[in-house]
Amino acid sequence: MVGCNNLNSIMNLQILNRSNLKKLLGHVDKVLEKHGYEGYGTPQKIKVDASLSAIKKLNRQRFFSVCAVESLYELYNLHIPTENKKLFQTLHCVDWADMTKDTIEYVNAIILKDLSKSLIYEPGTAVAIR
Repeated sequence: MVGCNNLNSIMNLQILNRSNLKKLLGHVDKVLEKHGYEGYGTPQKIKVDASLSAIKKLNRQRFFSVCAVESLYELYNLHIPTENKKLFQTLHCVDWADMTKDTIEYVNAIILKDLSKSLIYEPGTAVAIR
């Protein structure tokens, strides 16, 4: 599982005994402090990074996923306008290859437009998807 391997390499520790657990938890506190975690909520930069990863995945996978889109909107407590939601539901699980170029561009533009104000984590600094 990639996520677990990444955690082991990021934290650079293995939990084998209580002393390693204490070290791990100490490191966790340092990581959370570094990212401005205050005991609740997710820091904006982490939300943006997660959003960009999800948008990349959405476009790289074979099909459109309304579930992924809904999760993006929920992360920012945004409401999907009814007309857009109907469009997204219609395209759910449709292969990108079966869509026209115009439809692909339009769907991505709607999502990015709706999220545009949320994809900022420093005043005046937007992020780019690569």
